[in-house]
Amino acid sequence: MKHATFPVWPPIIGIDRAPWFVRLRDTLLTILVWALLLYLLRDGILLIIDYFSDPIFKLTRTHTVNWRELWDRFYVFLVLSAVTMLWLMLWSLFQRRRLQLADRAAPRVPLSLERHAASFNFTEADLERWRTLKVAVVQFDGNHRVSSVNAAGAGRSQSDDATTLGSAPAAAPEN
Repeated sequence: MKHATFPVWPPIIGIDRAPWFVRLRDTLLTILVWALLLYLLRDGILLIIDYFSDPIFKLTRTHTVNWRELWDRFYVFLVLSAVTMLWLMLWSLFQRRRLQLADRAAPRVPLSLERHAASFNFTEADLERWRTLKVAVVQFDGNHRVSSVNAAGAGRSQSDDATTLGSAPAAAPEN
């Protein structure tokens, strides 16, 4: 019996195993993202430099923050964040019981071959044989029940492997 081996998690690819162009791409992207982050934080960085330069703890070269402009920028984001958090909290409160029951639910027992065959009026031997087929052509009757199963494959005659169940499908009416 072959045992399944599970991969190590997280799947880490060592830098020594990566091709040179992947290392170059990752290095350039990292430098680009850090430069973008510094650019976006430029006003804050200049404010910090001014605050800690001589005379220390006093703003001399840059202007102070315009709190009204800052509030106008972040107001919509804060409102949407608050609404989303409230929605998630209410949803989790309403769904808590269902989620707790789902965690404790026992897994369903798999359907036995015998019961599966009986539910469709097949024999167990037919189901076993059909499981081994790589390609199967299934014919249905007028009542949407399986009437025959044919194995289709290279170098194989379909009539040799055909299994017919019950009566043949009803013929189509002629016009």
